[in-house]
Amino acid sequence: MVFDNQQEDPRSWKREQAWKARRNAGHILGWIVMFCLAAGPMAWANDSQEDEFIRSASLDSGYMEIANRPMLHFGMEYHQALTLADEAVEKIPLLGTTSTGRLLWVAFGFSIWQPLNAPYQVSIHEWGHATRVHAMGYSFTLAPLNHPTETYDGFFPYFLAMFSHANEGGVTSWTGTPYPGVPADILNGTPGMAGMNNQMAMSEYIEDTIYHVNGHYTYLYPYIYGKLSAYSYVQATRGELNPSPGNDVVNVMNFWQTKGYAISMGDLETANLRAVFLSGTFWSLMNAGSGHINWLDPVARPLEWGPVRIPDLEAYLTTRGLSHKIKTGLRFGNWSFPIAYEQVYLGGYGEEYTLGARWANAFGLEDTTLAHTRIGTNAETLIRWRFVTLGYNLYDGMSLHGERNAISWQRGRWSDEIWARVSYRY
Repeated sequence: MVFDNQQEDPRSWKREQAWKARRNAGHILGWIVMFCLAAGPMAWANDSQEDEFIRSASLDSGYMEIANRPMLHFGMEYHQALTLADEAVEKIPLLGTTSTGRLLWVAFGFSIWQPLNAPYQVSIHEWGHATRVHAMGYSFTLAPLNHPTETYDGFFPYFLAMFSHANEGGVTSWTGTPYPGVPADILNGTPGMAGMNNQMAMSEYIEDTIYHVNGHYTYLYPYIYGKLSAYSYVQATRGELNPSPGNDVVNVMNFWQTKGYAISMGDLETANLRAVFLSGTFWSLMNAGSGHINWLDPVARPLEWGPVRIPDLEAYLTTRGLSHKIKTGLRFGNWSFPIAYEQVYLGGYGEEYTLGARWANAFGLEDTTLAHTRIGTNAETLIRWRFVTLGYNLYDGMSLHGERNAISWQRGRWSDEIWARVSYRY
């Protein structure tokens, strides 16, 4: 939820994130039932990959910045750490040692994972609002929705606070004057879109992680949560007679209406559902859950047809309308070549291509040396040797990716980030 000094108190809108949590829990339960009916391994799962997945803990120079990239990486590592709880359950008699017990755990474990997942989801949602307004030159504060005087200006203190306040949701407020030259569409459109987009970006991060180093079936919980970010927000909005201006969906729909775009809330729901069911990673996670139930194999492996990555699909809200981003790639030995295409298909016009190359000395736990570059309207380059990673990101704030992630508009549409990360794998 967003709230600037021009808007009414967002507490007048009833607990939007609490609605989201309950709606998502219901969706998760429904898909978990399908998940449990998956009887065998999927034919296209890449069984040549390692039988393990990576857990790591990192210190990133970006933790001192107001940026999305480092906090999405933190989210991945946070959910990697939560897999330790699942491993502990595996040792419990009957619950973890029999297929029936594991089926019950998978089917109803969402009620346990939800309180652990919600603090991060609320935090990364509000952080999306914060990074966009900060990039424009505003000052911001984060707060629990029903405790507006309990304010924070950093991600980690807010994340910790959400363990006590996740059920009530969050709010982002900002004040000040934007940098000269920030386009009106960026000023008026991106703040409301940014929270839902950040949650979708977390799901995209999970997809890339599974493709490169495998994953765990429990990633399904944050994955679905992010993929259905707009869907669940729309469901909550439909349940309100008079949603306040602090409602993100209302803000986005009003912005698109001023642009003359014929996009409905139903279009948002459909886009999110497509992003779930037309993504290879969703089925990879379903397959991993079946493997866990039947054979105590919780590893989610990338789905590939020969060298071709089975595509994943994202749905993003942009100032030009509603977009889909499709991602695939090719893998030949130690080399992989990511390919992505994003297009605005409802509203105005916008498209961008991304091509990349990645070399790793091995797959998964053994990839101690890595070089990666990705170039399109934005660029990303990183190298890793053992536990140290160095990276550089260049953003075009007028691009589809850039309007979601650009660091600053202070120098105009182009901004960049040099970063370093030290990681420990366990």
